[in-house]
Amino acid sequence: FTGTWCSQCPAGAATLDYLVGRAYKDQAYALAFHNEDEYAIPAEREFNSLFSLGGYPSYLTDMRDSGLLNEGTCGLSIDKALYEVPVHCGAAVSSECDAQGNVKVTARIFSERTEEYRIAAYVIEDNIRGNQLLGTGTTQEDYNHRHVVRKMLTSTVKGDSIGIVAAGQEGGDTFTFQVEDGWKLEDLSVAVLAINGEGHVDNMAICAADGGSMDYEYVNN
Repeated sequence: FTGTWCSQCPAGAATLDYLVGRAYKDQAYALAFHNEDEYAIPAEREFNSLFSLGGYPSYLTDMRDSGLLNEGTCGLSIDKALYEVPVHCGAAVSSECDAQGNVKVTARIFSERTEEYRIAAYVIEDNIRGNQLLGTGTTQEDYNHRHVVRKMLTSTVKGDSIGIVAAGQEGGDTFTFQVEDGWKLEDLSVAVLAINGEGHVDNMAICAADGGSMDYEYVNN
């Protein structure tokens, strides 16, 4: 959770990029929700009302743990999610974009136990160049904003229900959206979050918006 007005957020972003790009590469993924700036969407306020985020930059891991974003606290939170919390489903996603910029996203969940699931889905744009307040108090006009959530495809951050998925069975949903003016299709991806009956993210998948796919990569630690 970040903002272009937040002078401490570039340091938080650098920490997050290290965690998801190196320390937990292909194990953890980032979604950046902006607050009260040109990239902000209503989902950020909904998260704030549900989890009472304490400041910026902050993190929320699997809709379970939250805190101010630094390497120590966020890294420990990712460790907990990966190695202490059992996973009971796999998530998969594919996405296709037509010549008119209409995108269809297919999300799937395969469960090892009978569980009621919800799916949350987001459109993410990477490498957006724009203004950002720095720790020096100056503004950088060509700052590289990464992992920016552009749109929520579900009705709430809690996800849309797909009902009960029986053990050993598959459930899913489809979503559509239009590539908006100013978005760069080559930098767009879609993320789907499988949310369990306790309201926590059990697993997730992410892929490019234009012809991307990510199949089940289910490993129960």
